[in-house]
Amino acid sequence: MRRTIPILVILIGLLALWGCSKKSPTQNTGNLNQTQEQVFGSEAQSNAVRATGFVGSFSGGLGSTPDTAKPFGGSVFFSPSQTFGPDTVPTSWTGPGPNPHQSSTPPYWYYRRWAWTDTFGTFTDTVYVKFIPNIWDTAQRRPDTVKVTRVDWQGLIYWLSQNNTTSTSLDESANVGYSSGGADTTKTDGAFKVVGSVKTGGTTISSYTYNFSWINCTRTGWRGVSRTCSGTITWDARSTYVAVNYDLKGSYNFTNGSGTGEAQFKNLLTGTYITFARFTFNSNGSGVYYLLSENWQTPHSFLW
Repeated sequence: MRRTIPILVILIGLLALWGCSKKSPTQNTGNLNQTQEQVFGSEAQSNAVRATGFVGSFSGGLGSTPDTAKPFGGSVFFSPSQTFGPDTVPTSWTGPGPNPHQSSTPPYWYYRRWAWTDTFGTFTDTVYVKFIPNIWDTAQRRPDTVKVTRVDWQGLIYWLSQNNTTSTSLDESANVGYSSGGADTTKTDGAFKVVGSVKTGGTTISSYTYNFSWINCTRTGWRGVSRTCSGTITWDARSTYVAVNYDLKGSYNFTNGSGTGEAQFKNLLTGTYITFARFTFNSNGSGVYYLLSENWQTPHSFLW
């Protein structure tokens, strides 16, 4: 999954919104104008694609050690039904110790950092992994006999792209785990957070924070065709444009590889939430959303 196209769509919309706002401050009336709906709808869509990528991040297998992190959708982790080594902690991982982003959990975490630059920008990535039992700890390890009953991981990716006048940054973090200690290895729970901003000439034009969470989503079926995933993802967000905050929220419900969802904004004057976007996820990996301002008539296509 490449960030380039959704980021450019958001950026173009943001710059258009900035220009519109200086002519007529319609954002203060309590409702969204058409440009705002388009930008918020694109935000919700692109970040939903990232979230579903993290939900399915347990699909597949690792072998005996955590796999290298993969941008645009998280890492690939392993099945708990396997028997795991290795006898010692791989030298490329540091630990055990606490995870600063999961301070309430036992300090069984190991981490590894990566950094790279390509044509899409500069990336830094830190991945934490925790095993129950802690197979990399001498006291708990039983090589070739102990099966992992729970795996938790936290991935943190920071992405930055900039030119002479505009910079766009994303800071993503996610944590995923089996939803119960080995009793149900087909389900996952977790959370995903993405923080983004666009600056022009050193001035922040827009920023947002999206928080996704899920419980008992299927561990497999989020990739491939036809998809078979099931589960519910809920989210809330705060988007800021020209110093005005907007509260957003929504949910996505999947059954046997197909899903529907919606995005809502909180009216600044009445305090009520109004649906402004509706989403459809097809089992072949395609998707579409419609906007209230377009009378639900114009399809906006995407891939997930």
